[in-house]
Amino acid sequence: MFLIIKNIGSLVVQVIAGSVDNIRRLEVGIKYVLFSVISVVYMLFTVNAQAVTITGDGIQIFPPPPASLLPGMAENEKLQIFFEGTKSTAGSDVDVVVSGLLPGPYVIDTPASRVKGVLTGKFNSWYIHFDGPGTGLSTVSDVIFTFDNPIAGLIFSDDKPVWLGDNYLGDSEPTFGLAGVTYPASLNGPNFDLLNPNGDEVTVLADRTKLLINHFATTSGVDEMRVLVFTPEPDTYMLLGGVLVITLIAYHRRKRKAKM
Repeated sequence: MFLIIKNIGSLVVQVIAGSVDNIRRLEVGIKYVLFSVISVVYMLFTVNAQAVTITGDGIQIFPPPPASLLPGMAENEKLQIFFEGTKSTAGSDVDVVVSGLLPGPYVIDTPASRVKGVLTGKFNSWYIHFDGPGTGLSTVSDVIFTFDNPIAGLIFSDDKPVWLGDNYLGDSEPTFGLAGVTYPASLNGPNFDLLNPNGDEVTVLADRTKLLINHFATTSGVDEMRVLVFTPEPDTYMLLGGVLVITLIAYHRRKRKAKM
C-alpha cells in the first residue's frame, strides 16, 4: 500500500510540474492510479473487515460457516468465530445488551453489569459460538479477539428462556444473520449464564478493539454472542479519492495545453 501511495504521489508531482511530456505515458499513469485506488479500497473493505486476531483457544471459521449451529452440530473444544458481513440496520434500531460506546475496560459478569441500548448504522458483524464436545461440562477461558476497529456493541440473549425474557440475539438475526445458517437463538435461545457465580464472563478491554472471553461453560447447550464492530473510517478513502481528483484535473489541463 505504501508503494502505491508513493507512486501516486510521484505521478502527481510530475504532472503538476509539467515534466510528463508524453500524453500516452500520462494516460497509462492515470489508469494505474485508478487501478491502484480500486485495489486498495477493495482490499480494505474485504481483507481487513474479515480479519480478526485470536489469542488463546479460539479459531476463525472461514466461509462457508457450518449450516447449523444447533447444539451438537458444530462441536469444538475451542471458541469459534466467523464473519457475517458488513450489514446496515436500514434505519431500524438494533437492541444490544452491552454498548461498546462505554469506556473500557468493561466487565460483563452479572445481570446488573449489562447496559442495554440501541444501535443504528452500518457495522461489521461477527458471531462467536461455543459448543464443547459431548454433553459433559466444557469450558474455555482467556481468549482474546482483536478486531480492526472498536466494538460498537455486544448482543446475547437473556439468562432466562426466550418465552420469559428478551431474545436479543434471535431478534438481531434477520438483520445480521447469514442466509442458510440455522442459529439456535431464533429457536430456543442459547444459555449465556450470568446468574451463576462460576458462569459466563466477557470483558471489553480498554481500547475497545479487544474482546476478552474470560470464561464460557456449556454442557448440552451452546454459548453464543454477536459482536458488532464499527466500519473503517473513511479518511483513507477520502485521501486517495482527493489524490485521484487532483491527478485527473492536472491531466486534463496538460492535455488541453498539448493541443494548443
